[in-house]
Amino acid sequence: MENSFLMGSINDIDFDLTSHGVGLKKVLITHDKCHSNLQQFAYGSLVAGEEIEEHVHPSMEEFYYLISGKLSFRIENACFNCSKGDYIMVPCGEVHQMNAISNVTFVYFGVKI
Repeated sequence: MENSFLMGSINDIDFDLTSHGVGLKKVLITHDKCHSNLQQFAYGSLVAGEEIEEHVHPSMEEFYYLISGKLSFRIENACFNCSKGDYIMVPCGEVHQMNAISNVTFVYFGVKI
C-alpha cells in the first residue's frame, strides 16, 4: 500500500448489486486498501419488501448502522426490528437474514476474525 491515508467521495462511486443478488451498495473501502482486518466498508440500500436471504460468514463479523428506514434482522433464532439511528452487530458464524420493512439505507463494515 502506497499511502498511509485514504480519502474519497461516495459521489464518485457507482452502485453495484450486492453479492446476495438483491439491494445496492457502494463499496467505500476494501481490505486491499487498508492495514487492518477490515474486509469491506460500504453504503447499502434496500427497497421496501426486499430480502437478503439467510446466509453466514464463517470468518467475518458485520456491523450495521441505519441511516434511514426500517429493517428487520434475524440472527440465529432472534428477530430485531431496527430503524434510523440503530446499530447492530452480526457475530461471526451466525446465520442471519435481512428484510426491508421500508426503503432503508445503512453503512456497514465487515471485519475478518
